[in-house]
Amino acid sequence: MKLFPIWQSLTIFINIMEGYWKIANGSEEIDKNRYIEILKDVLNMHKHPYGNVEEMWNLLIELSRGAADKISRETLEELLQNTESSWKICNYTHLLREIEEYDYFSEQAQNEPEDFGGGILEVWEKEALSDMTGDKVMAA
Repeated sequence: MKLFPIWQSLTIFINIMEGYWKIANGSEEIDKNRYIEILKDVLNMHKHPYGNVEEMWNLLIELSRGAADKISRETLEELLQNTESSWKICNYTHLLREIEEYDYFSEQAQNEPEDFGGGILEVWEKEALSDMTGDKVMAA
């Protein structure tokens, strides 16, 4: 039985992902070539038996919004234009939409913080109180 290669493979996978997370969470920007290299590597990890798809997408979103924030959108648009692979088109489009969605909600939270924090919770609490007591409680 060959257990060592399995553990070795898992260790390599974990080390690669940890390295990419350090880059994604780091304060240094990365260039376009490094971004593409990491992007393609992580997208291909779905084939790896230890690959966690949710973790991979979270990593790519964090990387695209962090270390590659200045170049990620433009790079993804360029990759979309230069590929005919349906698989790549789906992945690049999905990542681009995730980034845009995150940007949208971040902007909304800054512009209207009451809708994304205590304000909405207060409304829900008053509605819940109203439901429990049968009395209408006016929301602020």
